Amino acid sequence: LKLAGVVDAGAQGLVHLLAGITAYISSGRIRDVERLERYLPEETPAREPVGENPVFRYCTQCLVEGADLDAKALREALAPFGDSIIVAGSASWMKVHLHTSHPAKVVQLLVRHGRVEGQRVEDMRAQFRAAHTPHPATALVVDSACDLPAGVWERYNLHLVPCVLRRGEQTWLDKLTIDPQTFYAMLRSSRREATACHHLVEH
Repeated sequence: LKLAGVVDAGAQGLVHLLAGITAYISSGRIRDVERLERYLPEETPAREPVGENPVFRYCTQCLVEGADLDAKALREALAPFGDSIIVAGSASWMKVHLHTSHPAKVVQLLVRHGRVEGQRVEDMRAQFRAAHTPHPATALVVDSACDLPAGVWERYNLHLVPCVLRRGEQTWLDKLTIDPQTFYAMLRSSRREATACHHLVEH
């Protein structure tokens, strides 16, 4: 933010608020609005975009609950999937963060180590486009159940809200931390398990 010349608006607002309170305590009056113009920053020419389109698309975060979790082993296992990898916690809980283009594969790997929850996936390329391109007058928000091809919602800058899929105690973010192929494979597996249980009850 500093590199981009962005001011922390919340902190700057607090500074102005405290300055106004102090001035009122000292003088007992509120300054005229016109006199505040000298505090306003001069207009500056538009800056060129700072930084580059991210190499890895998704900022992916989650918690892993398991037994005998090994932070070093998890970091090594995640290394092929991206960068900015942070794994920290205890043998029973691990916080995982990384930048990756394949969050579904990351979660598939982590599920082998325990229950994955608190999943959060942010599209950094969409954030980059939003920051460096004109904003359209209308925003369209869809959920992942509409099953639009990825190219469509990217081309028209649709905002995708993932449905939450649950199987037992494990949850996934549709189209982000689980892909359709894995989802349908789970359905087939559940059907086989249900059929096997039915035959066992019959016998």
